[in-house]
Amino acid sequence: MSCSISTETAIDVKEVNGLSKVGISFLKLNINLAHMSVSIPKFSYFLTIAIVLYCNTMVFAQTRTVAIVKDNHTAYLDSLEQQLKKEINNLLIGQYDIAYQSFSGNGDSERIQTDLHTIFDSGEADLVIAIGLQSSALLHQKRNYPIPSIAMMVMKDTSVTKTGINNYTFTSPYQSFEDVAGLFSDMFNITEIGVLGAPEFLLGEEKLHNKETPRLTPLLPSHTKIPDSIQGLLIIPTAFKDTLLVNNFIHQANEMGIPSFSIGDPFFNKGWTASIFEEKLMEPSIRKVALDSRHIFEGTNAAEIPIIKKVTPFQLIINMEGVRQIGKLPEWEYLEQSILINTASSPTSETLTIERALAMGIQEKLSLKKSEVTVDKSLQEIKQAKALLRPEVNASASNVWLSDNLVAASLGQKGEMTFSGSLNFQQVLFSEPLFANLAIKKLLNENLEEKHKQSILDAVVNITQNYVSLLLAKADLDLQNENLNLIKQNLATAKNKERLGASKQSDVNRWLSELNLGHIQLNTAQANYKKALYLLNEGLNQPIATSYDLPESIDIKSVFKFPETLLAPYLEDEFLLETLAGFYLNEMRRDAPELQQLRLTDKVISRRIKSAKREFILPRLVGFASANDIFVLEGLQTNPNFSVPPPPQDLTWNAGIGIEFPILDNRKRKTSIELAQLDLQDLEYSKQEVENTLERNIRSQIQQFNWSYRSHQHAKNAATAASANFVQANESYQQGFISITQLLDAQAAKFNAELLVLQTQYKMILDYVLLERFTGKIQLLESDEDQLDYQNRLQQFLFTSK
Repeated sequence: MSCSISTETAIDVKEVNGLSKVGISFLKLNINLAHMSVSIPKFSYFLTIAIVLYCNTMVFAQTRTVAIVKDNHTAYLDSLEQQLKKEINNLLIGQYDIAYQSFSGNGDSERIQTDLHTIFDSGEADLVIAIGLQSSALLHQKRNYPIPSIAMMVMKDTSVTKTGINNYTFTSPYQSFEDVAGLFSDMFNITEIGVLGAPEFLLGEEKLHNKETPRLTPLLPSHTKIPDSIQGLLIIPTAFKDTLLVNNFIHQANEMGIPSFSIGDPFFNKGWTASIFEEKLMEPSIRKVALDSRHIFEGTNAAEIPIIKKVTPFQLIINMEGVRQIGKLPEWEYLEQSILINTASSPTSETLTIERALAMGIQEKLSLKKSEVTVDKSLQEIKQAKALLRPEVNASASNVWLSDNLVAASLGQKGEMTFSGSLNFQQVLFSEPLFANLAIKKLLNENLEEKHKQSILDAVVNITQNYVSLLLAKADLDLQNENLNLIKQNLATAKNKERLGASKQSDVNRWLSELNLGHIQLNTAQANYKKALYLLNEGLNQPIATSYDLPESIDIKSVFKFPETLLAPYLEDEFLLETLAGFYLNEMRRDAPELQQLRLTDKVISRRIKSAKREFILPRLVGFASANDIFVLEGLQTNPNFSVPPPPQDLTWNAGIGIEFPILDNRKRKTSIELAQLDLQDLEYSKQEVENTLERNIRSQIQQFNWSYRSHQHAKNAATAASANFVQANESYQQGFISITQLLDAQAAKFNAELLVLQTQYKMILDYVLLERFTGKIQLLESDEDQLDYQNRLQQFLFTSK
């Protein structure tokens, strides 16, 4: 006997606020009892009615209303509101019907207060959430909370004592206002800051006016002009709906030549000088508020919810266009660690090759520009040292009037009015200290040039690493996209085979799983590509979001002048690697800027010792001459009782040589020589230490390059085999000879091998660049003549070493 009870029904439940409440279609109930088959329509009818009544009760009895209060209708706050709604909906779907009330204060604190009173007095909302610094601060200041309330953007220094309050909780994701103002002050070395955007709610009015270094002065929207005493403008953009007002203040700041700083809004469309953009700052706070909402709806008092005051680190962004407008650079430590936007434009339609990337980086990298300035300063110091050895010529003229008694007392040598002139000349003929100073200045300049060369080499390595990372990220993105397309094709095949009965539903489910995993991997690859692009642009000092067309790969032989023909036999035989290391060690000892700087320092100290010894036995000789002439002499009085000849009224001159010998120097010379000799001994130890380190680096890097070179050869072989295996496996799967698991293994092996080919290729490039870097020269940067000379030296060394 069997019994079968069956019913089908469709329950249509409306959609509220974009959420599907209940979807019940084709409800089927089957009861089977052995050996009996009976249809029971009445039972089915009553069962359907019961399910509908239950679903209606479930849907409409759980409605909750959330009132959202925000500072203003800005793109930033509107986006946060939408993210928050989405998070709450996703978290509470199926449990509650969420209705939203949205209130905007339009940057007016009184209106925000009115909105809060209206919400509390009406009692229509089940929960109040404040979004924005201004709204959060005003909600945070309340004493009583008739309705459960959450402030989402409370700054750190306003959240100290506000815990355990009935029906109230908050999140504190932002740095304190003091921290931000201190950062702005340190960046531009300013002490008087004007704050635009209701700062009294964020810091406290008394604290605002009494704060010292920097002093914060509130600027109200009613102000038409920034006071002259203000040295910087701090803006809270979420407090303003009137963008013209903000633009006016920004324009004034730029005209006054003072920096402007924005909090909490990552959009640079108003010409600000700098801003902090907290990367993914609000995501944890949004999720925390959504979770707190669920706890409150489930009956938990908001005061019992733990408060998280974790402040997310911010990313400092500097707008170079704004910096150029005010003509004032931030302090170097902040400029170096910041993301720079709106720098010098560069064409993006051309393909960005590694050569172009290196050229852009060397030309625009800030650290290299600073190094160039240091070298230029040393050249000016050489000119100053030379000037001390050149002749000095001075001319002077005077007109003197004397009283009668002075004229009479001069015995006919001076008149009542004398107009005269003189010409003086001086030339250092010999001076050991001045000669030594000039020689040392030249050596120091060479030292700085070697240091600049070292900076260029390091920049090339850094740019190459970033560029190769971008190429690898692009390759991974292409492979993941190709993999996803292949998964889609196999899914379609599996569905067709399942419909025909040639395979099971489990194959379709497995491909559906792989499809979703493929989307995750593709999204990850896209994010990694963007991050690699931003990192490269930062190193090139280009606009961060600039995109480029990239070549498919780098030919190491053509770009980096890799002599594969000469080196391949040595890389394939590990016993010959030590012979190859000898060549690169010779290049390092000759060209490494680290060793060159120590050698030049040795020469500087030796020249000082030589000068100290010479000073005691060699004189200082100076030649000098002067000429004088009286052009006008009036009122001369002679005394007949004295036979004194009148003063000459024509040209007079004198010339001579001065000599100077040191007699006693209280052992200063001897002590300076002894100290310099100790410096030389210490320097010799440093040279040995640096040379040992460089030798270790070169020997290790040769082994590493040998590994990556051979790994690349193996990876290419593996990719060829894996590709052929996948083609065969795919055909076998289509014919039903192998399982889906075996096909997935073959597919994964193919893509992993292809990615490994690129990874080992780019790793080989980086290893070769690092090997050349340790020798002190990267052939890509050298002239054709120097490159040819390098090839000849390598060939000659390898030939003589056999």
